[in-house]
Amino acid sequence: CFVKNSTVLEDAFRKADEETALMERSGVSFVSVFDSRYPDRLREIYDPPLILYYRGTLPESCERTVGVVGTRYACGTALEAAYDTGFGLGVNGVTVVSGLAAGIDREAHLGNIDAGVKGIAVLGNGIDMVYPVENRKLAYRLLEEGGVIFSEFEPGIRGTKYTFPRRNRIISGISAAVAVIQAPERSGALITADFAAEQGREVFIHEAGLPFREGKGGLALCMDGAPSFASPVELVREMGWEILSHDYRSGNS
Repeated sequence: CFVKNSTVLEDAFRKADEETALMERSGVSFVSVFDSRYPDRLREIYDPPLILYYRGTLPESCERTVGVVGTRYACGTALEAAYDTGFGLGVNGVTVVSGLAAGIDREAHLGNIDAGVKGIAVLGNGIDMVYPVENRKLAYRLLEEGGVIFSEFEPGIRGTKYTFPRRNRIISGISAAVAVIQAPERSGALITADFAAEQGREVFIHEAGLPFREGKGGLALCMDGAPSFASPVELVREMGWEILSHDYRSGNS
């Protein structure tokens, strides 16, 4: 019995050493829910991750944060609206939290980084992988500019239809509010909005995404009472935060 237990322990320690080595090679660290560096607002949700893996620099504060979400297949002026929202929030000292996905997420991250803000991204897969691969360059830039990438999934875990919705509760959990730029029906962005409502976060819908089929999910949220906004300055004002700049037109069109 002792030999059997000894073998089990040896296997467990060997696996732990292998995982630690992989994390070190990938530049990965972690923070627990009991650590003072853990995002305060996220700690307060119903089911916070016990462990958050991260790459980059942990933010000193998540007080002025907005989750910006939307479809990967945005149409009309929604992509421009996502960039302008990220940029406009950034010049007003507000950090964008998003999922580093294609479409709306990508443009919101880009706008925020271009405004000189240290962005926050949350992955729906292992911390060592960026999906889609086209966004790796964006991820590296976010890290180079002092931002952070979070995931509750250890290295090697691939994204599935179950992991991405779990990621969404972290996006809303870190954020003071969630802005939906454009979301069709049955969109992952709507899952984030649902989590936000459960967590007591404000939910805003951008007007640019509403006149299109891809915006039907956002329109439904508006009909249920979620306020719409046309500019990031409006959103900052609605949150009761100080407006540092009214100039959110970045020229990225």
